[in-house]
Amino acid sequence: MLRPEDRDLVEDIRAADWAARVQVVLCADARLGMGHSLACGARAAAQRGWDRLFVALGDMAWVQPATLAILQDALANANGPAIVQPVHDGEPGHPVGFSRDYLPRLMALSGDQGARPLVRGAAAGLIRVPVVDAGVLEDLDTPPTD
Repeated sequence: MLRPEDRDLVEDIRAADWAARVQVVLCADARLGMGHSLACGARAAAQRGWDRLFVALGDMAWVQPATLAILQDALANANGPAIVQPVHDGEPGHPVGFSRDYLPRLMALSGDQGARPLVRGAAAGLIRVPVVDAGVLEDLDTPPTD
């Protein structure tokens, strides 16, 4: 998902060798906060008939493909409404996956809080998946700690 002012990146994405696996959504309300951006993405997922949605933060570039596969399998095999969250060394991370049952709640988000309240309120529907991939915690904006 991109902001309208990032429209020029669309051509760069279309030229990439992985472009066939990506659908770009421009979110006019992105400037209003993370909740608006997530709602825009959830609406796009619902319109496409997707059965699950992962929220992957663009500044978390070190998540390994194997971790993504583990999380996708966990969500695909969940029974009932589910949220899947990776956990590394006891710390919850990203990306976070949501079953289709959560799309209406994601579409209703606004402001800058994001989906954190949905994750906190998931109770038995929250599936925490232990992973060895520290990339689920590391982002480009925060220097690594040693």
